[in-house]
Amino acid sequence: MKTCREVFVMVLQSQDRNLSLFERLSLRLHLLACDACSIFVRQNKVLSVRMKAWRAYRDESEA
Repeated sequence: MKTCREVFVMVLQSQDRNLSLFERLSLRLHLLACDACSIFVRQNKVLSVRMKAWRAYRDESEA
């Protein structure tokens, strides 16, 4: 079982690279047991989507 600290790093790494099958499984297992990390994953996804939208808006307004 991964620690919250390891899951935190793994979630951030998943934005830059594809996680291995073992990493994905261990992440899911941890998220089933840990509400705090599940909330972090959801917040991180929302933030990522919002930042992409902001970058697109900023790029369009500069054109």
